[in-house]
Amino acid sequence: MRLKNVVTIAVKDLVDALKNYRLLGIVLMPIALSVVFGLLYRDTPSGSSIVVYDPGGSQIVTSIEATGLWSLRVVDSETDVERAMT
Repeated sequence: MRLKNVVTIAVKDLVDALKNYRLLGIVLMPIALSVVFGLLYRDTPSGSSIVVYDPGGSQIVTSIEATGLWSLRVVDSETDVERAMT
């Protein structure tokens, strides 16, 4: 499909949405709620911990540790992860 056709359809749908207030409400309500809850619960979680089984020593684990936002616990096997979660 050509880009011109896609833009034409998108503009038509946007105009229809503006004419139909119910559809506009359905589209805007999740955005509004996301903004409200984002403002209400701004603080980062404290005391969150992540249990990781990382046999290859991936960089993502190192990056998570570097942030300092979460306590990271690296375990030796998958069963240790299951034990830590229960």
